[in-house]
Amino acid sequence: MSAERIPELLDSLEGEDHPAARELVRTVLELHGEALAALMQIAAADPDLTARIAADERVRGILLLHGLHPQAPEQRVRSALRAIPEVSIQALAVNAGELQLHIECVRAPPGARLRERIEQAVQEAVPDLDRVTIEGLPRAAIAIPVVVAS
Repeated sequence: MSAERIPELLDSLEGEDHPAARELVRTVLELHGEALAALMQIAAADPDLTARIAADERVRGILLLHGLHPQAPEQRVRSALRAIPEVSIQALAVNAGELQLHIECVRAPPGARLRERIEQAVQEAVPDLDRVTIEGLPRAAIAIPVVVAS
């Protein structure tokens, strides 16, 4: 089961009369979050180890779910967009769970595929934010809704 399904499943329990099940799930998630926080605190002594842990796709989502990813959203977006040489970041700001990104497409005429690559890279980098707005693409600004794991 993927981590993205957890909020959905928790929401489905909200409408049902299963208070013990909801409490069990929340308690297990809290326990896992506390254990991961302790693990990340131990790993913090070795920045290379912390980076390797956060880069592992199996672990990354869980760290984001618990708000434990060691990189700030700005760093994650910059890293993700470095993999797209046609893009230059002009401005990047995060405020209250919202990311505002202004880019410039360089070196190649931007097309639909470039737009998709940018959107996907940013979405994967910051799934923990409430809203991401990207400006500077050929068409009007796009707002990408992001599911927030709680």
